Amino acid sequence: MLMPYMFNLEIKLQYLGVYEDMMYIMYQLMFGLQIHNKQEYEMMEYTSTL
Repeated sequence: MLMPYMFNLEIKLQYLGVYEDMMYIMYQLMFGLQIHNKQEYEMMEYTSTL
């Protein structure tokens, strides 16, 4: 039961690594005036996953 979950988590982490910068650019385009730097974006992304 644990193994498939860990496998999915690993894939999800890989996707986050690959698409992180592209997502950051998309966030800047959508919320450009609200996000002033990458730290702000990462905090927003972190709080949205809670």
